[in-house]
Amino acid sequence: MANTLHKLIAILEKSGLQIDKTHQNTLKITDGFHAIFRSLLPSRCCEYDTEVIDDANGYIQVLHAHMAATSHEWTVEHLAVTEEPDAKIRIEFIFKDQNSTWQFEQNGSDYVSEGFYRCLHNWVSANLSGTFLELQTGGQDAAFVYLPNTITGAVHDFMGTAYDIDAYVDTFRKGQEIPKEFYSLREDPSFDTSARDSLGETALTAAIQSGNHEMALSIIKLELCNLTSKNAQGLTPLQLARVSKASDIVGELESQLIFPSETWDDIQWFYADDPDDDDNVRVMELMEAIHSSQHLKQIFFCAPLFWSFYFARTPNIELGHETLNIKIIHEDQRKEPDLPFFIHYSSKDNPGKDYTLTSASLDEALASVHDFYSL
Repeated sequence: MANTLHKLIAILEKSGLQIDKTHQNTLKITDGFHAIFRSLLPSRCCEYDTEVIDDANGYIQVLHAHMAATSHEWTVEHLAVTEEPDAKIRIEFIFKDQNSTWQFEQNGSDYVSEGFYRCLHNWVSANLSGTFLELQTGGQDAAFVYLPNTITGAVHDFMGTAYDIDAYVDTFRKGQEIPKEFYSLREDPSFDTSARDSLGETALTAAIQSGNHEMALSIIKLELCNLTSKNAQGLTPLQLARVSKASDIVGELESQLIFPSETWDDIQWFYADDPDDDDNVRVMELMEAIHSSQHLKQIFFCAPLFWSFYFARTPNIELGHETLNIKIIHEDQRKEPDLPFFIHYSSKDNPGKDYTLTSASLDEALASVHDFYSL
């Protein structure tokens, strides 16, 4: 990872920038670019709380922060900020003997307006030799580094490709805060957020193994890694969490994995939409039974191939190439009046293993599946 930072430093030095290398040997990509640029180019960085606009004069503080980062390239005369009757802000100043005027909506907010940033970047691109590159802070502070236009593209590209899987996993193993750059990696087809690092761990298994439960919970809730990917020892995150007696992680994983795409409230809303519909009532009874079934959890979480769960009139539970279809049989269609639950099991890999059973209760039926499946 040191070599990765050397690439960034080489890009910066190529433009003639004076780099502060005091902490170069201790910086890591996983520190995040906000910390990296603040260390390497402190005089070209600006940072401020975006909730600073108590009145129009708040923008004077914000403008001065940006100007200071340009190393005197941007200095103005007669800076004035006024609030106009139609909830707009008007900024006026003289730059190189030319009048400049910005106008944008504020609408009573205490936060720096998006309109301000549009005016800022439009004006800077037309009048200065550099660009304010935004740095993610993980909070409500705004942070930027001012870079020459000659290297802005190269730095931007570097920031988009700097993370490797070792850096990604190591952040969750040791870190206390998730760099915001990581969120975009979920949408990057060239980066597998669920891959194993050189130590054989995924982001989630590494966080659990290291006892970094806060990070593990963040991964689960933010979907920063596949929740079922095994480490090099063949252990799933759920298995590791159970071995570690991490009840908070076990609970969160079970909640996410049983209903991966819809919350229980969503399911209740969907099926309770028409309480007079007999089919909806039956499906709700079934869903409630599934939701509280310990046998179902045992089947799902011990399955060799994991499953996707989706809801239809007759819910299917898929375990890789194996499927459980569960439904409640209408009274007038039951062959045995006291056996309302119908379960059909099928396997694409082993068709001879198919079977159908009926049962008086869902738990009883699932217990039979559990025994048959020999989990």
